[in-house]
Amino acid sequence: FSTEPAYRELSLCVYSVVFFGAPHSGIHTTAWETIYHGQITETLIRDLRKDSTFLLDLKQSFARVADNIKIITCYERRTTPTLQVDEHGVPKRNGKEEMMVEPSSALLGLKNEEPIPINENHSMIAKLSDLPDSAYQPLRDKISSHCQEAPTVIRVRFLQEDSAKLMERICHE
Repeated sequence: FSTEPAYRELSLCVYSVVFFGAPHSGIHTTAWETIYHGQITETLIRDLRKDSTFLLDLKQSFARVADNIKIITCYERRTTPTLQVDEHGVPKRNGKEEMMVEPSSALLGLKNEEPIPINENHSMIAKLSDLPDSAYQPLRDKISSHCQEAPTVIRVRFLQEDSAKLMERICHE
């Protein structure tokens, strides 16, 4: 469990997490930076760049608290059209195709992480169909299994936590 006080209780309660194309190490932001230059979202976009220190810190912080969390990481396998501004100044996804979040950015590389490749682009990664070749069924089965296991595991975690607090009080009296 997390030893960081701010995340201690949360780490007891969270059994599983699913990421869909999360850019843990960055996403292609070139088109966004051009379109949204000077706007309020510019800082957010800069923080999402590949190899940003913000994302590196976030990834390292998560790794420190995630050792008892089952992680399912879904990553895209197709390119996504980038944003371009049309003649009316409206951003549209009709630009050059790019792999928005590379597998190396989506994957955390943790021992408790289960990677699931999704044969979709970044825009469609969480919109799974139930067709036979879709990742929907295996993902659904994993989530269902986690939902069945979680209540017992979390109950045990809290019992262990309560026992540890009781022992600490007894030893300090």
